[in-house]
Amino acid sequence: MDYFNLKQPWNEDLMLLPLNNNNNNSNVNRVNKNKGKKTVNDEYDDDEIPLYNKNTNNNELDNFEVNENNDFELEHAKYDDFSTIDWLRDIMREKTGKKKAINKNSLNQYIKSIIDASQSWIIVLFVGILSGIVAAFVAISTAWLTDIKLGYCPSNWYLNRRFCCLKVEDKVNHSCARWLSWSQALFDYEYDNKFLNWFIYVFFAALFAALSSYLVVHVGPYSAMSGVAEIKTILGGFIIKQFLGVKTLIVKLISLPLALGSGLILGKEGSMVHITCCIGNLFTKYFSRYQKNEARKREIYSAACAAGISVAFGAPIGGVLFSLEEMSSYFPVKTMWRSFFCSFVAVFVFQFMNPFRGKTVLFQATYDRDWHFFEVLSFLIIGIFGGIFGSLFIRLNIRAQAYRRSTFLKYIRIIEATFMAFITAAISYFIIYMRMDESELLEILFKECEEGDHYGICQNSKTIVILLLITMVGKAFFTVLTYGVSVPGGVFIPSMTVGACFGRVLGIIMQYFQETYPSFPLFRSCHPDKVCITPGMYALLGAMASLGGVTRMTISIAVIMFELTGTLNYIVPCMISLMTAKFVGDAFGKGGIDHMIIRLRNYPYLDQKEEYYIGKKAKDIMVIKDELVTIKSSNATIGYLKNVLNETEYQGYPIIDDEGYVVGFITRSDLKTGLERNLLVNDQSYCKFTDLKNSPSSLNNIANSSSYVNNLNQENGNEIRYVDFRPYFDATPICVDENVTAEFVIDLFKKLGSRCIIVVRHDKLRGIITKKDILKNIEELDSEYFDSIIGIRRRNQESSGDKNYTIKDALRIFKIFKK
Repeated sequence: MDYFNLKQPWNEDLMLLPLNNNNNNSNVNRVNKNKGKKTVNDEYDDDEIPLYNKNTNNNELDNFEVNENNDFELEHAKYDDFSTIDWLRDIMREKTGKKKAINKNSLNQYIKSIIDASQSWIIVLFVGILSGIVAAFVAISTAWLTDIKLGYCPSNWYLNRRFCCLKVEDKVNHSCARWLSWSQALFDYEYDNKFLNWFIYVFFAALFAALSSYLVVHVGPYSAMSGVAEIKTILGGFIIKQFLGVKTLIVKLISLPLALGSGLILGKEGSMVHITCCIGNLFTKYFSRYQKNEARKREIYSAACAAGISVAFGAPIGGVLFSLEEMSSYFPVKTMWRSFFCSFVAVFVFQFMNPFRGKTVLFQATYDRDWHFFEVLSFLIIGIFGGIFGSLFIRLNIRAQAYRRSTFLKYIRIIEATFMAFITAAISYFIIYMRMDESELLEILFKECEEGDHYGICQNSKTIVILLLITMVGKAFFTVLTYGVSVPGGVFIPSMTVGACFGRVLGIIMQYFQETYPSFPLFRSCHPDKVCITPGMYALLGAMASLGGVTRMTISIAVIMFELTGTLNYIVPCMISLMTAKFVGDAFGKGGIDHMIIRLRNYPYLDQKEEYYIGKKAKDIMVIKDELVTIKSSNATIGYLKNVLNETEYQGYPIIDDEGYVVGFITRSDLKTGLERNLLVNDQSYCKFTDLKNSPSSLNNIANSSSYVNNLNQENGNEIRYVDFRPYFDATPICVDENVTAEFVIDLFKKLGSRCIIVVRHDKLRGIITKKDILKNIEELDSEYFDSIIGIRRRNQESSGDKNYTIKDALRIFKIFKK
């Protein structure tokens, strides 16, 4: 019925280890198969209420006082794991606290208000500082692990090749006397055994991947992949408690450099977003304003996302736009200021650490030549390639992930990651451009030839073109298979590398034709004594187009690349390529790679930028009243609420009166909190959901009931005992008429962030709509497209839980190994 009953998605969808939940909330995630019908269980789980003393002595009730005043403070429980938050509730809680502070005009209260207002700036300051330090650590350790596979620096073993050979490397032959290969180090300086070097290279690659995957699978399951899809879902209002925990942060900090150093075709950018969000979540625990307010926490997460991209690309403005365009569902102006401040601090600290010796990022590039109008056709070709590549990559990768989670591969995740690293290293070693780190390769592809020839990239020969095409195909192939294995890493840099190779090849071809046929009318604008075509700029546009095709981002990518190049000359070509890539990609199917991963894992996410059209009314998508468990405000006793909590598994209960009018709504966690706060109250005591002074009908109904007579006989005094439940439930839930359109309901969910919406007819309860009901109807609209991506047969196997296929596959593989 309710999205709050969402089954824990991580065991099957991410193929991770089961989560050890020590918060006594494991029962909350069960799916209610009986649709609210009561089932009697003799044994209760930890989150049920067997600890209440049903034979409470009357003397214990003497100390119980009922709050008869209308001025009370709402006491809401913490959100359960794998549940959605109520944005309105959290925001109103803060507004209520500020209102009380304003009413107390004192110096102490004024000082407290200043301290409270400065908490957010203090948090983003610390997040920015720690993000810059962490980014420098990841960059330095990744570079060292990448180069240690080829050799080491005898004078300073802790230096990578770049720092070891600084100012002494031969720029033409790329030789360095200070750096020794492993065959030279193990035997003799003059001895250089290619096979031994290859063997050690492959061995280290497999070892690093195995260690990284082992940490992910057995220590920190939530640190797998980039985590961008999950961060988007969390920013949309979903609770995944341990996903941003300290253990996840530590595991990802260790396993990410190992995964990148192994040579797996992955990038660090998406993972840096996850890491910075973990840092932001860590600091929110120590500030009172954010400890119990999940809506405010998401403002810090948005700033942390901006810091993560900023230190990954060295682009603080682009990081803020990335958080706004791609990640955040709620992004007020004050969050933009804090995000910019956090990004600035992170980049400043990163530059102070100086991991790249004077450059913010490794593939920084500058261009001083202008472009010509005849190149617009080339820009369009690059954009078309980016859109086609992005769509093809999304289809193949999502199908590979669906295959991985439904076959024997989910049982051998460490072996799979190790095998992928072994194959990638074994093949990449023999191709210089594939063997390079993606950031170093992008630096070479972006360079102009006036800066010198780098690994033959400026020779413009058939051999270089063929090598670049092989690198492009190889990087694309391995990225499709690698993204999804149980190691940290993203697809930003790999997709940029594929597009940069294509762009460089196209630039080389255009330069060849222009130099061969300079008198052709198309090249009339070129100066005869100056270089006309810049292949490095084509590589830059190709990287942007392919990244835009995979992620479907536009503005943030353009600004990031502008900050990398530091010139405005190519803003128009960037816009042409990016917009073309997005239009072509959307023609084959809307949604980037992260959106499709959200669909694959059934996360509760409503895209704020999408316009949904279902064509139904609220009554067509709601859960009807007969399938709900309701609480009647007139005769609800403590014992009755205990039975409701113990015998049903719904995460929310509408409260109605005797005539069916809606009184309010209470969540399961708030109901549990209210009962725990009244442990010593007799089960026969009535719960007060409305102001009794204004509800004489409720009093009459209670007074005339038989349960009241029994209660009266058991009490020493002749007065009715009540428990004030008004602080624990929502007396003003969002209600809509049953005849409003579903599109109107979707807008309410997106703009107000409510957990559920009550459907009424003349103020009488008719049903409930949750985000799950909305998503179910939205998925039906494009189910055919999604089935075409993952394969309808694969989806049927996942939904039915068929394991015979996986066992047969595993046995067949074992027989092959045995032979």
